[in-house]
Amino acid sequence: MEQYSRHISLIGENGQRKLSEGKVAVIGLGGLGTVAVQFLTRVGVGKLVLVDYKHVDVPDLNRQIIYTREDIGKSKVKAVKKWIENVNPEVAVEAVEDILSLENVKDVICECDVALDCLDNFRTRYILNDACVKYGVPFVHAAVNGFNVQVMTVFPGETPCLRCIFPDVRDEENEIPVIGSICGVVGAIEALEAIKILTGVGESLAGKLLLIDLKANSFETINVGMRKGCICES
Repeated sequence: MEQYSRHISLIGENGQRKLSEGKVAVIGLGGLGTVAVQFLTRVGVGKLVLVDYKHVDVPDLNRQIIYTREDIGKSKVKAVKKWIENVNPEVAVEAVEDILSLENVKDVICECDVALDCLDNFRTRYILNDACVKYGVPFVHAAVNGFNVQVMTVFPGETPCLRCIFPDVRDEENEIPVIGSICGVVGAIEALEAIKILTGVGESLAGKLLLIDLKANSFETINVGMRKGCICES
């Protein structure tokens, strides 16, 4: 308990117990995922399910803060798993070295308490969104484009899902520009949303869309509603 003493004063021993029993899926181990994983590991989440099919490349190093030059060419999920085991061996890790798909998404999320969208494309986000809504798994969506950020939390059946707000987003063909510290801000928010969901402490972004312009230091929270006719509507 000494390792967690600085935050137990905020969430209580019961909150820490809930964290230690919690299971979080982190989908995507890039700029957002590597930040979220760090905080979830250090706070003592019981199990992390890591999903990514890529290998570490040199351009990743500007923002994907777990990796070093020694990891170039290595599997991301294996590198992150090793990092977690070194920092907090009490955290169990399930490494899924695969792209999230219609075929595997149920197995990835169905036993999780929350899933984090740390992806870089809407095609895969929609797969995650639809599965989370279908199987009743809360999830946190986040996206970065340059200095602009958006974050929202979805409680299936209770709050709008991703398709309610963004029914048909087409992915950009060009690489999305990003500064590493922006990913740090967003990944930390995602991790905190997961902690709030697991512990029940604090107010999450459920039913809200957080819009951040970090170039102008502008933060805006918008209340959003479920969209009639959403294809995820049961």
